[in-house]
Amino acid sequence: IKNSLVEAFNSESTKVDELTDALQTDFEIAELLGHQQVLVVTPEKLLYALRHAPELGAHIGLLILDEGHQFDSGTRGITYELLLTSLRTMIPEGTQKVLISAVISNAEAVGLWLNGEPNV
Repeated sequence: IKNSLVEAFNSESTKVDELTDALQTDFEIAELLGHQQVLVVTPEKLLYALRHAPELGAHIGLLILDEGHQFDSGTRGITYELLLTSLRTMIPEGTQKVLISAVISNAEAVGLWLNGEPNV
């Protein structure tokens, strides 16, 4: 994903970076702030980063979440919902949130839950 985004933004002044999915502090907050950036990260690592540096949340303008169909998959769905609930509390209310899924049976209900209003 990161490499595709680097190619897509190669003529822009936007930095594209990624954090490893290891739950350890292998990043510097100062390096993530202060410029326009796309950051590729798992939801789990984002939650980890926000717990260690809550000020990072104020700089998130768009959050794109993949695997939206996880809500329909038993235990993983419950874990995914709790994970996204935690993330929602740590980013500004006005942050745009996009949930991607090729196959989700309850998109309207999940969208309303995620964004608090009807969705497109």
